[in-house]
Amino acid sequence: AIGRTALVTMDILPANTNQALSIIRINSNEIHHKFLLEMLNSQYIKEQLEGKKQGVAQINLSLQNIKDLIIALPNKEEQLKFVKFLEQVDKLKFEKRIQTD
Repeated sequence: AIGRTALVTMDILPANTNQALSIIRINSNEIHHKFLLEMLNSQYIKEQLEGKKQGVAQINLSLQNIKDLIIALPNKEEQLKFVKFLEQVDKLKFEKRIQTD
């Protein structure tokens, strides 16, 4: 499905891929992997991708479509603050879910 994202860690490499998958390698000195993952899952990116789908039976995006994505990139310290905030939100959601179950 278009727009699905995943973080690939070294413990699952090497991995087989096909033409329907884009691999994005990052410079970890410039971008936090969890920050990028959140950005790729954002509504802002989904809207950018929506108009770029190509194909009839199997809808795909080209690698150029992926390269052309516009992502706001604050400095690494701000990215880390954002990631920590989201981790806290996830923790609170999890705790609330446990309390209501």
